[in-house]
Amino acid sequence: MKTTASIVLVAFNEGPVVRSCLDKITCSAESQSTPFEILAVNNGSTDNTFIEMQAWQSAVAPHSAVQKRVLDLPVNLRFSGGLLAGVAAARSDWVMSYSADILFSGEDLERFLRVVSPGDNKPLEEIARIGAVVGERSQRPGYPFHVRVFSSAYNTLLRVIFGVPLRDFNWVCLYQRKLLQQLPIHSRSIFFHAEILIRMKRLGFELPAVYAPVFARAHGKATVSKPATWFAVIEDFCRFLISKGDAR
Repeated sequence: MKTTASIVLVAFNEGPVVRSCLDKITCSAESQSTPFEILAVNNGSTDNTFIEMQAWQSAVAPHSAVQKRVLDLPVNLRFSGGLLAGVAAARSDWVMSYSADILFSGEDLERFLRVVSPGDNKPLEEIARIGAVVGERSQRPGYPFHVRVFSSAYNTLLRVIFGVPLRDFNWVCLYQRKLLQQLPIHSRSIFFHAEILIRMKRLGFELPAVYAPVFARAHGKATVSKPATWFAVIEDFCRFLISKGDAR
């Protein structure tokens, strides 16, 4: 059965929360009228994340149109590598990125899908020009003040330097899978989100944005709060800027 979209959830050592997150994603996907594929990627975890993913996959709901799959990576490839591995294994034309602490509802999913679904006199040629549907947050609950300040400055800098008019470069996106696979993505920090969108924009693809709320983590601490995360972002940003985004 052809699925409408593949939801790729990448998790590293998220054993306490990954099953609950996957169950909620499944419930949201089942509330839609079109079939989904959910691909859980175990990104080299050393805890029980993979076991929890297997338990989720084996729980079969009758008459469900959701296809459950699990991809086990032997080593951690960071979120970027885990997502790209999931994209390569996905079977749908559109792929949505997820991490284990993101909570969405069926209404949120519908907002993304509505943009790339034929209807309302929307021709297929118009949909084909969409590179990604970009999620935007209005608030960041649970994020420390210094992270919110850095994020605001980071997004502003990206808009000014690269001319991509987006409010948020580091959140949930629905990507055109074949296009994403063709892009020469080199960043391994969270700057890779921005690199994808910048490259799509340079190729002339549209990047419509939709509202996508964020919720505070129920467990653990987001890696975005760690200084090492932002040092890696700055390093990737500088490399991309110096190379002018040329393939390396």
